[in-house]
Amino acid sequence: MNKFESMNRAELTERFRRTVAFKNYVARPKIRFEHTIDEARIRRELAERNQLRAEAKLPPVSFDEELNRLRATFESARSGEFYALAYEMICEVCGKPNKHDFSSVSDVAWFFSSKQNLIRDMLVQQIRDQTTAGQQSS
Repeated sequence: MNKFESMNRAELTERFRRTVAFKNYVARPKIRFEHTIDEARIRRELAERNQLRAEAKLPPVSFDEELNRLRATFESARSGEFYALAYEMICEVCGKPNKHDFSSVSDVAWFFSSKQNLIRDMLVQQIRDQTTAGQQSS
């Protein structure tokens, strides 16, 4: 994998953009990284659920507790989606790593985290580009 360490950021970005994993993500993302929790919608739905719970003589569900639970679930799913995507892209460009490619756990962490940061930046830029294109077409 050392031969890929010599690529500069622009070369690596271009290779990542050409991966099947990235093209598939852009075409059909499972979770978009720009998505956020819609607290107003959660509040409305929870009010309806609490009304049904009251009619059934059950205690109400706390908005803050439910929001925290949903936020944790959402962030966990979004993180899992990101790390799976990043791993696929890294393997496409650099080859599937094996334990003999690295001399320490720190080497593994540096290798992946530096590329994950670049992939995150690519996704953020992709979102900005799509948002800008959408605003210009309106």
